[in-house]
Amino acid sequence: MFCTNCGAQINDGTKFCPKCGVQVGGEQAPVVTPVEPVVEHVEAVKVQDNSTSIMVLGILALALCEFGIPGIILGAIAKKKANKFAKDHGMIYGKAKVGRILGNFGFIIGIVMTVFVCIGAIASCVSYLDNVYYY
Repeated sequence: MFCTNCGAQINDGTKFCPKCGVQVGGEQAPVVTPVEPVVEHVEAVKVQDNSTSIMVLGILALALCEFGIPGIILGAIAKKKANKFAKDHGMIYGKAKVGRILGNFGFIIGIVMTVFVCIGAIASCVSYLDNVYYY
């Protein structure tokens, strides 16, 4: 006996083809085609947009960290959004993970640059005060 769907050889008395799974004995079961729900597709697009915005914030935090405060602010926003993404989806992955990492680097380097600027400003004030002469 052979399967009418794929042509594979089937033992007598077998109800389903071992190769393709089509019912070969008795009544044929109705074929049901799966339908993709529209809601899941919309949710997937929302996840993609959210993760992209987290990655963009991380990139901006890293790019602007040399100016100090902008890197700190953007890094903190990227980290907050990434934590919300992880809470909503059970884990962080993809672009959201990249955005969180870049945001953390931007945050840390922004703090270091701000400290350097403050130290430089204090050193310059002290240097200026040393050159002032009192008569």
